[in-house]
Amino acid sequence: MSTGSKIPLVDPALVGRPPFLTVNVYNLMFGACVFSFFSFVPYYAVVQFGTSPVESGTILTPRSLVMSVTATLVSLFLLRLGYRLPMALGIGLISLSLFLVGQGWSEVPVDGLRLGAFGLLALQMGLAGLGMGLAAPAANNAVLDLMPERAGAITGLRRMFRSTGGILGTAVVVLIMELVPDRAAGLRAIFAGAAALLMGLVLPLVFLIPDSARERRRAGRARPVPTPASHDD
Repeated sequence: MSTGSKIPLVDPALVGRPPFLTVNVYNLMFGACVFSFFSFVPYYAVVQFGTSPVESGTILTPRSLVMSVTATLVSLFLLRLGYRLPMALGIGLISLSLFLVGQGWSEVPVDGLRLGAFGLLALQMGLAGLGMGLAAPAANNAVLDLMPERAGAITGLRRMFRSTGGILGTAVVVLIMELVPDRAAGLRAIFAGAAALLMGLVLPLVFLIPDSARERRRAGRARPVPTPASHDD
């Protein structure tokens, strides 16, 4: 074996060539819009609505609970649903939740009762969890299904791009908040901008990612996918 040969740590085809390039850009934008912006919701609850430390500390709990339940259920029927439909619906719901958060509503009348700021934010976080539970398993399986023999490398790249997006998104949020005098207003604009970014840039990428599950279903074949969402009973 030649000692002068160089073997890349990561196959360039998994980084810069379609369809993996599309997937990597999707994960980068997903990480920026979802992982970074939502992490500022507890702070937003304080500066916008003056919530207590306990309320602000638990405001993301509905998102986590709904996401876990939704992801489990979606995984059971993923091959029947295909990959694009859950991803598109998930991105739409996440975008809607960010848009609603950005409105800054302090209360909404419901059947003669008034739902306060904490209840509204909890519902909006639950809506975000529903979207994330739909989008995440479908996106994960869609890329793994392209090259299942490279599942380890693909999973590592997915985490890297989403983490990088989260770091960049956090840096942008912090920079904007340092430049605006009203941080509550700045966060409202950030959430609304993130919603537009998801719909304008991330959603179109969904339709560029191959939906091999849908193609197999159309062909009447069922090849297992190396994840818990691979069963098609």
